[in-house]
Amino acid sequence: MKEITSLFSHAFPKVQVHLDSNFASTSTGFRLRIREALHEIVNEERVLNLEKLPALKKEFVSISHCASLGGFVIAANGVGFDIEETQRVSSQVAERMKNAFDAAAPTPAAFWTAKEAAFKALGDKQPSIMSEIVIGNWQRVGDEQFKFTSDCGSGMVLVSGPWTAAIFLLV
Repeated sequence: MKEITSLFSHAFPKVQVHLDSNFASTSTGFRLRIREALHEIVNEERVLNLEKLPALKKEFVSISHCASLGGFVIAANGVGFDIEETQRVSSQVAERMKNAFDAAAPTPAAFWTAKEAAFKALGDKQPSIMSEIVIGNWQRVGDEQFKFTSDCGSGMVLVSGPWTAAIFLLV
């Protein structure tokens, strides 16, 4: 978990990354716990409303969680974040989001988290289906670290321990 935070913070110095096992989907009250942590940072009451997606006045936020870990990222521009347990994402699952123009991804989990992060970053400009987003230009930039692009921005996927995570920034 600390490795993911550290690597993303280094790659995206203007993005705040917050991960915690207490934000995992198997943790009772995880949604509220995530929102309370977000509220402590941004001091905006509306982020506590679990009935609505969190929207900040001057920044952008994206939340993700899997069974063992969850978190959120905050950035000045549109941002998307996704985290998954690597073993959970099979090639059959990833195929459901495939576009004929997608470049071959390093792993199914890398592809899945990249698509999810790009989709989340688009906010109210999201296409009706995720397969409309084209992911390409995969580049290995380190051990289990990959950059990728889409026509609306770029991102990075990290694999650390049991998790694969992605951050995507709009341009």
